[in-house]
Amino acid sequence: VLPLLRVLGQTQNTYIVNEGPDGIYVIDQHAAHERILYEDVLNDSKQLGSQALLDSLVVELESSLIDSIEPIRQLLTDMGFVFEHFGDNSYLLRGVPTIFHSSDPRDGFLDVVTKLSTDNVDDRREEAAKTIACHSAIRAGKKLSIAEMEELIKLLETCNQPQTCPHGRPTVIHLTNNYLETQFGRR
Repeated sequence: VLPLLRVLGQTQNTYIVNEGPDGIYVIDQHAAHERILYEDVLNDSKQLGSQALLDSLVVELESSLIDSIEPIRQLLTDMGFVFEHFGDNSYLLRGVPTIFHSSDPRDGFLDVVTKLSTDNVDDRREEAAKTIACHSAIRAGKKLSIAEMEELIKLLETCNQPQTCPHGRPTVIHLTNNYLETQFGRR
């Protein structure tokens, strides 16, 4: 559980620097946003909303993925993807999950399909949520306003597992007051 934090600023347009009751907290904005979106997707009722694409996109699948798409079609639909078969190895992508902010919806769709088509995926809904969250999260290098940083931190504080992103990378590095005092030769 994260303590109440006060945003100090952003460094490298990637990390949010915060003051807490017991030191400094540095938060990776992408990993934190990914955790927030992942929990939102899993906590949503069975189906995510979908947003129509202005222009439908033709997605070419490798032949190895063609047979894999039918068993996961309902899950993809529940996750907000709207698509239809469009020839031999092609699908027409008409809509994506409402939270999806991938710069290239085609790549995001392909990534989700590829990850879900492997035989060793135990929980396909969880894997889809991870991939969608990753493609939808704020990117490293994006400058955020103080208000945006505060909102992100507030949402992270409400997460069940705020310490890591869904893939297990840390979202937060904590520099305790004791550590800082030791580093500056005060202890």
